[in-house]
Amino acid sequence: MYDVPFYAPVENREKAVVCFEIAPEYRGKGVATALLNRVIADAKIEGYLAVVSFPVVRSERYEWDNCGPIRLYQKVGFVKMAEQDNVVVMRKDLK
Repeated sequence: MYDVPFYAPVENREKAVVCFEIAPEYRGKGVATALLNRVIADAKIEGYLAVVSFPVVRSERYEWDNCGPIRLYQKVGFVKMAEQDNVVVMRKDLK
């Protein structure tokens, strides 16, 4: 289904969230959630069927880990579709 994380066939009509970073002084204040909700709202308006992301499972947070944590995606309704080599495919249907 997702052999290459940054590619989806056109017919899937999925928008991918691949990277975002929140400055340390703004973390934990809902900024990432607001950004993700905006992506979801824009994707609906633009006619996408789903939004996907590919967070990495880690035991601790790394500064360069800019896909966001799995719990962020779960909070706004994404579900886990697959996992391979510590990369999780998260998807939110927009139907």
